[in-house]
Amino acid sequence: MCSTPAAGAAGVISAIDLAPENAAQVAVRTAAGEFLCPVEVRTGDVTALPYADAAFDAVWSANVTQYLPDAALCAMLCEARRVLKPGGRLALKETEDSAFRLHPLPPLLLWRLFDALAQAGEMTIIGGLRGLYLPQFVGQAGFVQVQCSVTTIERWAPLRPVETALVAELVAWLADKAETLALPDGDLAQWRTLADPAAPGYLLRQ
Repeated sequence: MCSTPAAGAAGVISAIDLAPENAAQVAVRTAAGEFLCPVEVRTGDVTALPYADAAFDAVWSANVTQYLPDAALCAMLCEARRVLKPGGRLALKETEDSAFRLHPLPPLLLWRLFDALAQAGEMTIIGGLRGLYLPQFVGQAGFVQVQCSVTTIERWAPLRPVETALVAELVAWLADKAETLALPDGDLAQWRTLADPAAPGYLLRQ
């Protein structure tokens, strides 16, 4: 956050998050002196920012747009433009799930699940597959000089504990979602095995 050279000790950060527990965590870190400059944090909705017009030099958003339907995404971007000063900068960091892989999980098994989840209206998947189209939404909101870059993130075994926990949680979430859908029996059986730590085919044992 504020420890970056762009903000510096003279900067001020206003942080907002929909989840009270996330806002509380930022408040704790701020009180502990982790940041170089003051950080004001509150709970709120990015589609209705509680800030004055032209209040900020920059707006930074990480892993938020994935959870917003198209109309809410447009509202968020319009709000970002409203609170930015003329010449201000918007930066969005988001997932791009069209290249998502969990090796050695069969790709078609994952894509059948993704397709079924998208058809069922699961915004986590729909938004994650919209990543490459974000520049279009940003341009339609009135921003100019829109640029996009894709960074590949790879995690290979042996995983660090934090990575192991991340993958375990992700596989468990996917397997739980699979149980709610009309997938082939063979797919459901595979998901149960992949997510079961007691099964020989548990993904994190491969």
